[in-house]
Amino acid sequence: YALQLATRARLMLAEGRLARAELDAMRGARTGRLAIGAGISFAYRVLPLGIDGDRRRWPGIAVSVDVGMSGPLCSALQRGEFDFVISAPPVALRLDTELQQEKLFDEIDSPVVGRGHPLLSIPPTSLADICGFPWLVSARSGLWESICARFIQAGLDPPQDVVRIDSEVLAKALLNQGPYICLLGRELYALELEQGLLFEIPIEGFGDTRPAYVTSRRRSPLQLAALNMIQIIRNVCELEPH
Repeated sequence: YALQLATRARLMLAEGRLARAELDAMRGARTGRLAIGAGISFAYRVLPLGIDGDRRRWPGIAVSVDVGMSGPLCSALQRGEFDFVISAPPVALRLDTELQQEKLFDEIDSPVVGRGHPLLSIPPTSLADICGFPWLVSARSGLWESICARFIQAGLDPPQDVVRIDSEVLAKALLNQGPYICLLGRELYALELEQGLLFEIPIEGFGDTRPAYVTSRRRSPLQLAALNMIQIIRNVCELEPH
């Protein structure tokens, strides 16, 4: 009889712990903190829509976001500074085995120009047609090496007239101030494309895709607030054209 009582007591304690865990999880969806690392392209459309959708349902969640490049963000994620990271990393970036990724969509890198650019009236037929134009490039994006490789593969010298900037905001402003060309991920200029402020130029050899991912720690289960945010981001990515 004593053994039966002890077994019953253990079952009641286990049920109580499960009930408390479920209540804590429910409270965790409504309150708490959420730290997100976001690649630059996510800061323009996907993440604003995601945060707004999340806060409409769970306004008690304190959300913090750090925007930057995929490599440093993933390193910070591994150190426990973020719950998860959303970004479209360079193809060459290798992640630590402690991190795991879920694909969201394919980011397309396209040459972009501003209004009134000569290439809008006379579209290029080869890389040779764009050799005389200045380029805006970011050293930290990893795309400059890709640009140079394409010219070399075509038997041409890489662009020499180059403005190096690490601000996408400044790059987009400069595109409408002169005959510049800039290789950008589509998420960075999707709104300007819709508004007729920036234009894609189809050029042979360009138009590569980079998978965009949500990245998390393999051995650390995500809290419910993080899972909810990720689901909303998935929904945004499915509904928005890329």
